Amino acid sequence: MTITTPATASTGTFTPGLSFGGGSTGITYLEQQGYYTQIGNVVNFTLAVYLSSKGSSTGVASITGLPIAAGPNGDVNCIPCICSRVTFTTGYTNAFLELVNSSTNATISQNGSAQNDAALMDTNFANNSFVLCSGTYLVGV
Repeated sequence: MTITTPATASTGTFTPGLSFGGGSTGITYLEQQGYYTQIGNVVNFTLAVYLSSKGSSTGVASITGLPIAAGPNGDVNCIPCICSRVTFTTGYTNAFLELVNSSTNATISQNGSAQNDAALMDTNFANNSFVLCSGTYLVGV
């Protein structure tokens, strides 16, 4: 029998942000909080982003500044999130993060019954939108 030493855990905080189409012009926040624990190649995190202004950038909504880059298969990680004061496109009811491969960013998408997944856009957000997410992803695999 082989006994292995458990992986050590590291914990910390991070500052998540929001971007639209890769830009963050004029975005201001009431709150930006992030906490994480990494054990081996597994990262558990919680983040909260609360806007006071969505700014003027346009395009696909993304969370930026995750604490550790996702692995090269990051896009297989779909993590449910709560979006408040966000207007979903007709037929869509839920939001989730889809991690970008080998990146500290994640796109915010929407889904619903009998609908294909679709990215949330700047037009879905308001100046007081709130995103809350807690989940797990893999790094380096």
